Amino acid sequence: MEHSKVQGTSEQDDLWFSIEENGNKWKVTIPRELLDDETSDDAPLADRMIWVESNIQEIMRTVEAKAKGGFHNKRFENIKVEDIN
Repeated sequence: MEHSKVQGTSEQDDLWFSIEENGNKWKVTIPRELLDDETSDDAPLADRMIWVESNIQEIMRTVEAKAKGGFHNKRFENIKVEDIN
């Protein structure tokens, strides 16, 4: 699975990216609350994006488990995976 560039408009928002694999597409949303917990409530957008990229392997494991079934790290439980086919 490969992901698009992580996107977000401000530190007040969720961050998101998309994944496409074998004709399937998903939108992955990393909630602001998770980012607040992992970085800080007032961390700038750039720091939040760096945190996502630094944790992308575990995030992708979570995405795969949520999209295809399986177990994932409870720390990333609030990540939303939406089928956008």
